[in-house]
Amino acid sequence: MNISAPIYMARASYAHSVIDDNVINAQNELIQEFENIYAGANTDILGITYRDDDIHLNKYGLEEHAKLWLSYLK
Repeated sequence: MNISAPIYMARASYAHSVIDDNVINAQNELIQEFENIYAGANTDILGITYRDDDIHLNKYGLEEHAKLWLSYLK
């Protein structure tokens, strides 16, 4: 089966109030290197208010996460 579909890559590296530039750079390199990989939501902009454990998104974080993706996929 040969399927050709675009890939939207989130930029996500936030953990314990730190954004990992190495992870973000690797994600951005893939977006730049492959013509079928596009930039998706940047979840690193969702800080501690949106995370119960300072890593994983809480209810409010997931709602904002969905809004971010909607803006990319419209």
